[in-house]
Amino acid sequence: MPPRDEYKLAILVVLYNKQIDDCVTISGLIDSLEKVEFEARDMVICIWNNGPSSINCNLTSEKCQINLIETIDNNSLSFIYNTFIDKVLAHNYLLLDHDSVINSEYLRECFFNKEKYLIPSVMTSHGMQSPKFYRMPSHSFSKTMLAIGSGICLSKAACEEMSKYYGNVFDERFFFYGVDSTFFLRINKIGNAKKIKISSQNIFHSLSRLEVEDESTTKFRVKERSYDQALTLRYYFSIFTCFTVLKKIIASFLFSKKEISLKYFMVAFFNGKHYKSRKR
Repeated sequence: MPPRDEYKLAILVVLYNKQIDDCVTISGLIDSLEKVEFEARDMVICIWNNGPSSINCNLTSEKCQINLIETIDNNSLSFIYNTFIDKVLAHNYLLLDHDSVINSEYLRECFFNKEKYLIPSVMTSHGMQSPKFYRMPSHSFSKTMLAIGSGICLSKAACEEMSKYYGNVFDERFFFYGVDSTFFLRINKIGNAKKIKISSQNIFHSLSRLEVEDESTTKFRVKERSYDQALTLRYYFSIFTCFTVLKKIIASFLFSKKEISLKYFMVAFFNGKHYKSRKR
């Protein structure tokens, strides 16, 4: 990521096991760029290939710069997000997975964003999935809001405030699952929940927990969810996290939902770290 003057909008697209030509997020961004009026120097798209093998990037655009970054050892999403925010100077940061489709209206809203936190409504083939509101409080507020991380737009001021309070923007004790939910719990904890603006625009997203997958992928997700829930309970303890974690544990064992492994949960809770943290 070469240093340069500050952009108005920096966009991050994280790829894993995906070619650029097959990425709906990137194709949607390129299409949206044709419908908006931006100066090329004002925006950058960083495509971050997280593995498992190298890819080629021949994309160019008259509307913005496009850079490719590669770390093919499957780094944590929290590390990638924090590194991107630290290394790229911008007024606003838009974070996207490889399976989210945004429209030109939301892209324009992010470009001119003056809010600390801007999030879209996230739609899937099963209907709207994000944001979600819960009556139970986390920390000092009367209700809790959680949202999917893909599509969130953060201002520079919001990132600086979060880093000042926590040392970084996203919690690097979480690798894949829990990165977005703990980010919103952080916002709530520092009293900024009311500063979140929900856009009138929707983005379309593929949600892994709603898809039919093979056995090895299912086992991976159960392990990740177990570590996510245990570390969330340990580091973001509240009435809300106690209730939601307990509900998922009960559902896993009484109703055979297979979301949580008690073995992984207990190891994560008492060790206080993700299983991949030993490799870093």
